[in-house]
Amino acid sequence: TPPGKTEAPIKATVVDDASYSETPVEPQPVRNLALAGVLGLLLGLGLALLRALLDTTIKTPEQASESGEAPVLGTIGYDSQAPKRPLVTSLDSHAPRAEAFRVLRTNMQFVDVDKEGEGRVYVVTSSVPTEGKTTTSVNLGLTSAQAGLKTVLVEADLRRPRSAQALGMDNQIGLTTTLVGRVSLDDALQSDDETGLSL
Repeated sequence: TPPGKTEAPIKATVVDDASYSETPVEPQPVRNLALAGVLGLLLGLGLALLRALLDTTIKTPEQASESGEAPVLGTIGYDSQAPKRPLVTSLDSHAPRAEAFRVLRTNMQFVDVDKEGEGRVYVVTSSVPTEGKTTTSVNLGLTSAQAGLKTVLVEADLRRPRSAQALGMDNQIGLTTTLVGRVSLDDALQSDDETGLSL
């Protein structure tokens, strides 16, 4: 009742008793878990599909052959001991990595087998640093020299030359000193006593 009045202008009346249920309306854990599972599955499938569509890496020799439109001459498997023992001359002769380099060497000998002349030049390169150019070229040179082929390894990486260091040779004389005429080619050539590989 407002001040100064004797009757209330409004009246409250119970029209119907409130209903009560023993089962809660929220939360519904079973429904929520099922919904979350379905949504998570759909999201995971979508992300996996997106990743597969955006993946441009080459994972198999067949993919490499298709993308390069050339045959794969050899594969060198991952070896966790490679950083400690990078050269094939430090491995057992039947080690998988040594065998893989011998297979690569043999396959490279049969590229253009009908071409006259015995001199061949191969270039080893990569798109980014530390992909194994030095290890690959040195080991390929070593296996070629071990097979009795006259082999000269020319270190043309002018930014980070590492072949001489890998072979335990003097790295003060190289391609640049020969090209500018400071040293003759015969004086610049160094030979590995064990295999006969020239650098």
